[in-house]
Amino acid sequence: MGQKTVITMGTFDGIHIGHQQVLKCAKEVADAKQLPAVACTFTFPPRLTGNDRALLMPYRAKQAILRTYVDKVEEIEFSAICNLDSETFVRTVIVDRFHARYVVVGERFRFGRGRKGDLSNLIELGDLHGLDIVTVPVLYSEDKPLQPVSSTRIRSLVDAGKISEANKLLGRPFSLIGKVIRGDRKGREIGYPTANLTIEDSLVRPAAGIFAARIHWKSYAADGLLYIGQRPTLHQKQTRIEVHLPGEDKGDLYGVMMEVHLLKKIRDDVKFSTIELLRRQIGKDVAELHSLMAEKKLRDSVSFIASLNHYHSSRNIDK
Repeated sequence: MGQKTVITMGTFDGIHIGHQQVLKCAKEVADAKQLPAVACTFTFPPRLTGNDRALLMPYRAKQAILRTYVDKVEEIEFSAICNLDSETFVRTVIVDRFHARYVVVGERFRFGRGRKGDLSNLIELGDLHGLDIVTVPVLYSEDKPLQPVSSTRIRSLVDAGKISEANKLLGRPFSLIGKVIRGDRKGREIGYPTANLTIEDSLVRPAAGIFAARIHWKSYAADGLLYIGQRPTLHQKQTRIEVHLPGEDKGDLYGVMMEVHLLKKIRDDVKFSTIELLRRQIGKDVAELHSLMAEKKLRDSVSFIASLNHYHSSRNIDK
């Protein structure tokens, strides 16, 4: 029999402030009982299909952040457990596989085939298998009417381009992580060179627009603009994700992994009648970026809770 553990389970997509509350509680219980804290996570939300662009962060990035909260992260392949009834799930997964002694979950935790198991079932089964169940209350946002903090809600906010609202629920900036690829150099011709990013198909993308951002690559970080859209002024149809880094030339960035923290939406994507009008507007966007980043409150929000150096060095987005 393996060492007893304190476990918490879930998809943890985005690791928002509600997830953080559960993870912190699991670690507190583990420390008090002198047991390892384990986060058991699914690679993809069980209620979504693999074809959806629905994830708030890449899986490896999620793993890296989870490790800042707990002692160990374990992956659960949903296909392997989706047909288990509630009792079998508790017995074979929670007890036999993860050797749990304490299980820390949110009040809305569901499990078992068809998500039929709820908190009351878990408590009953815990009594049967010698488990103590620790419940963390649902965390609600400050909006009216009150709504529980959830990954689903944050995805909707990001999809609508409401980045500031999404960031409040995430407890840090929403981020896009991708590799710099070669573009058509149109930005350089206009006078504002950009780095074109490709990101995983499964990741949610904000609505088209221009965003103030903090960009990280290698050991560097800089303020910048993130553009998402089809470049209507240039009569393009393919959606692009581009980063402009004002100031001196940052050198050859092709093939580099970038982590882009979106801080605030500056404006919607619009079509200009001439390239010159577009150039002038981008100049105004850069000025707005500098003004926003001069605000201490916005700059303080940039602190990311985990270093993703391992992700950057090991992830090949083309695989």
